[in-house]
Amino acid sequence: MKSIVYYEKFSDNAVFTSAPLNVFFNQMFTFAINAMSEALISTSLMVDGPVAKILQGGTFNVKYLTVINLSTQSVELFNFLKAAITSLNVSELLIEDSEITFVVESKKVKITLLFIEPATVNYSGILLRDITEIT
Repeated sequence: MKSIVYYEKFSDNAVFTSAPLNVFFNQMFTFAINAMSEALISTSLMVDGPVAKILQGGTFNVKYLTVINLSTQSVELFNFLKAAITSLNVSELLIEDSEITFVVESKKVKITLLFIEPATVNYSGILLRDITEIT
């Protein structure tokens, strides 16, 4: 019998000041890891945009953070998330060909399918898009 893998990196690293937001992302990653594989998720689902920039020491005024960006270059993972995101507690869900947008804990989240191989860095077990590629 396969054991359940619990992903807790968002809470462990206090990525967001909101504990419920960290828990939501832990749950989303846990769900994806156990439905697919930890290897795929840990190398394909990355935090992107301003949050990734801040975690790498970049500057961004958090009060202007309107969207939490995630991205992946894995079509398999993206299609899984398109089909399964309704299993999580999200609202205002909009699913498009290469983008999933929803609201959780009053924050807009956007998951984008990338058609390029981005440069990434590891931040305490969380895959981030490299700051040099974030505008």
